[in-house]
Amino acid sequence: MASCFWSLIVILHFYICHGVLLANEPRTTEKNKSTEKDSDLLRQLLNQETLMRMSLARDVQSLLKYQRMAEEGRQATNKTLSDLEASVYRLTVAAGSLEKQIKHMSNEVSDLQRNKQEIERDIVELSNQTSELQTVTLNKVNIFSSNIAGVKNGIKGYADAIVQAACAAVSSEGFISAIRRTCSNDSPSCDQVCMDATSQMKSKVSNQGGKQARCFQAFHFYGTGQEPRPGVVGQVNKIMYRYKQNACSMQFCGPNFCCCKV
Repeated sequence: MASCFWSLIVILHFYICHGVLLANEPRTTEKNKSTEKDSDLLRQLLNQETLMRMSLARDVQSLLKYQRMAEEGRQATNKTLSDLEASVYRLTVAAGSLEKQIKHMSNEVSDLQRNKQEIERDIVELSNQTSELQTVTLNKVNIFSSNIAGVKNGIKGYADAIVQAACAAVSSEGFISAIRRTCSNDSPSCDQVCMDATSQMKSKVSNQGGKQARCFQAFHFYGTGQEPRPGVVGQVNKIMYRYKQNACSMQFCGPNFCCCKV
């Protein structure tokens, strides 16, 4: 647009100079005609210049408008980019915080898993110990029940109970029973009495104990047929005689109770 404007200026300058030269010619009529022609040409050039100026002004206004719109678009774009950068920063911070929380939770889950495994091992160990304790307790109860059953079924009368207690007092570990023996020189010895009672004793304790019952002590209880009565001060209690251990093998009227153990 600027080059067109300067071209018009040059053309206008040419025609003005040409008009001045024509004005110096001697012929008046021709000078007037030339002047009118130059004037028309000048008006045409001025009109064209005006039109070009108006077109140039419109173009400049359009360019300024486009420039403002571009600036506004650039500012809007910059604001959008700034908002996006802020959003990205916030998301980055949030992602970092979330990652820390996930790591912390993962550590807690690992700790919980380890604690769970330890608790499971403790439960298994405790269960095994409980089972072992139950087994041991049950065995002891069974043995104790067997002993009680043997005592209840084997003792007859208070004399038997007293001698049974005496046998238990002098016995070592094992199943024991106080077995009556007929006090006679013809009666079997306590060794034989105990040997003959082996199957009965073992049947009362679920076949536990040794292979054969043996005598380990002999007693003579005086007054086996008498009923027990409440004692009074100064009254003499029942009399028992304890023999030496070799009396187990002797046949004589001495022991009337044999202490047998299996």
